[in-house]
Amino acid sequence: MSSQPPNPATPPLPVQIWGDSHPGQVREVNEDSYYCPTKQTQSYKKVDQAALSSKGYLLIVADGIGGSDLGQRASREVVQSLRDVYYETPLAGTLDQRLYNAVQYANDSLYQMRTRNPALGQAGSTVVAAVIQNNYLYVANAGDSRAYLIRDGQASQRTKDHTLIAEKAARGLPPADADQGVITRSMGDKPAMPADLYTATILQDGDAVLLCSDGLTDMVKDEDLAKVITANPSRKAVEKLIKMANRAGGPDNITAVVAKIGYAKAAAPTIVLSRRQKQIILAVVLILGIWAIALLLLSSNTNNSGSVSATATPALLPPLTAPAATSPAAGIPAPSRAPTVTPLVGTPTDTPKPDVPTVKPSDTPVKPTATEITPSASPTVTCPPGQIPNPPLGCKPESGGGSNPPTARP
Repeated sequence: MSSQPPNPATPPLPVQIWGDSHPGQVREVNEDSYYCPTKQTQSYKKVDQAALSSKGYLLIVADGIGGSDLGQRASREVVQSLRDVYYETPLAGTLDQRLYNAVQYANDSLYQMRTRNPALGQAGSTVVAAVIQNNYLYVANAGDSRAYLIRDGQASQRTKDHTLIAEKAARGLPPADADQGVITRSMGDKPAMPADLYTATILQDGDAVLLCSDGLTDMVKDEDLAKVITANPSRKAVEKLIKMANRAGGPDNITAVVAKIGYAKAAAPTIVLSRRQKQIILAVVLILGIWAIALLLLSSNTNNSGSVSATATPALLPPLTAPAATSPAAGIPAPSRAPTVTPLVGTPTDTPKPDVPTVKPSDTPVKPTATEITPSASPTVTCPPGQIPNPPLGCKPESGGGSNPPTARP
């Protein structure tokens, strides 16, 4: 029997419950049945608030045994009889005693149905039932359907599996292949079935409770159960868990009922991905990373090319006016004024001024080029005896020797 811990002096925390069931990917008939009082469940209506306050929230999951219609009928009988006797009859005793007696009543009801109808053969069912009231959790079970408490992101199993594999493991014995799927305790097999009743648990703000069939726990690990339930509201968590079991193969019927306790908000959603999905995401991330690096390199090259081009382009020169005199050998423009020839010997009678080229400013600067100045007419030079004219520089010795020739003075 369960022992009830002291009740903390706190008001009851709110409870949000959702449940659902799916046949899976292999079986045509869903032999699972479930119940939660706050939604329309199969043929069961919602329970009014007065009943919830006085008797608490009753949660049930039953997994039928016997195959096809037999298992389905057995699980439905267990859920209906347990629900009816708990909410609609005046059971005596403490709340955990009332839960235990309701499970026994459901067992007797299925056993009597089999006795009256031999065609049902070995039809039976597992069961896990829980009641949440005044921040307490009460649990009872028979078979391998489980109850979990999720707290601080961790899932702890609150029930024992009544299977041959689990019993051998408890005794330190190795399992055999033939042990797989063998149930050692089930509903309807005997007129008095000893269900297990567990110590009541005080619930905290942020806790969650999961009831489920083995179609879920055989396909989804406990740590993944905890992640999904912690990160999502009750309804979303149930939907995600069923999808995960189906993605993993869904060889059996899948049923889950989730109750979230208190006011705590759901944590950031945690996405549980398959190995193939992780590989695809990794490949996409790598491709996007390479593409981003290529764009950065291309942008860098483009910027560098633009800088070199701007440096190589000469700055525009200002419009030319009167360039200064420079050496003709350097390819610089000729002087803007004509040179004046002054002979060393003698005085010329007439020295015409050559035309001076002028540079007209234009809108578009041009590269200056050397300009050759040609006098419009040769000047007339009178030379002393022994010299001859040498335009445009003046006179020179008649024989080419003697004194140095005159030089032009700028």
